Amino acid sequence: MLMTHYREPIDFSVRKLEEAENTLRKWKRGADLAPATAGQVPVEIIDALSDDLATYAAFQVLTQLAGEAADGNDAAASLKASLPFLGFDVASAKVDEDHVAKAIAKRLAFIAAKNWAEADRIRDELLAQGIQLKDGKDPVTGERITTWEVKR
Repeated sequence: MLMTHYREPIDFSVRKLEEAENTLRKWKRGADLAPATAGQVPVEIIDALSDDLATYAAFQVLTQLAGEAADGNDAAASLKASLPFLGFDVASAKVDEDHVAKAIAKRLAFIAAKNWAEADRIRDELLAQGIQLKDGKDPVTGERITTWEVKR
């Protein structure tokens, strides 16, 4: 909703939600490239917000910074400083890959034993932690394999 000026009608649709989610991911990826030391919030963002709360213009600056972000450069540092300033959580979620691997192994054992309730419980617990499981079959052996990704 912030991608539209507050005086304009909001184009609320699934497509716009997906676009916003992709934009936020791009910003977070750019901020993750920043050095540990904080950067400065760019004056363009302050100016945009001072101009009748033009969040759309501020978001354009964030998107530009994300495009320019490289490992440890000023654009990444400015992006990292700007996101919390605007209220976005940019904390990097560390995933305990060992925990996920053990949970997947346990789940696969439950599936092999046809204990679907326990297998579903593990899948749902991981999903609640932001881990999306993807089941498939090994093309060579035909065995069930499970991969995962972070979904936040």
